[in-house]
Amino acid sequence: MPERAKRTWSSWRSAPTAFVISLAGPTVQRIEQATDMYRYEASCSGLTGVEAQEYLQKRLRVTRLGTRIGESISFGLLGFDARSKSYDPRDALQTIECPTLYAFAENDNPVIPSVNIERMEEVFAGQVPAHIEVTVIDRATHIYRLVDAPCESWDDPVTKAQSTQLLDRTHPPGVDWKMPYSTITSWVGSGPDMKEPL
Repeated sequence: MPERAKRTWSSWRSAPTAFVISLAGPTVQRIEQATDMYRYEASCSGLTGVEAQEYLQKRLRVTRLGTRIGESISFGLLGFDARSKSYDPRDALQTIECPTLYAFAENDNPVIPSVNIERMEEVFAGQVPAHIEVTVIDRATHIYRLVDAPCESWDDPVTKAQSTQLLDRTHPPGVDWKMPYSTITSWVGSGPDMKEPL
């Protein structure tokens, strides 16, 4: 795990946490996530067989090269890939004790729900704790925009309506997901200006 992530994780674990919301957050390692995403892209591009495999291998080579470059020049996606290449979310999943919502998106190509839910079930040997709620938002893309077909997610057009499905959910006693979700959506809707507090 990168040093920065270790410090963040350590400080997060030592502070009392009221709840956790993971919006389209992966439960698999970065290279697994990239592999699944590139397979999805190949399929959406109509590639099959050898062509799909060649596409996958080419994209993985570029990702690995970018990761190596990112280790020297920590910038943008290159830096993200370098910092996250060895991070495995299993530790975080196993130590969460507060009410937690994992909200995956049905048409999400970077974080495919079925793969990530399967991984979560593996982490907990098929018994995801009651305080962890897992949901899949219908028709949503990675940024919770609504599309009618999975391959539309590849383009992820911001002109599509944003899902409000989380606002209509039943929640664990004492936890109101509406407050943090509306805070997050208003922050995202106005642009990620990190100078303004959430």
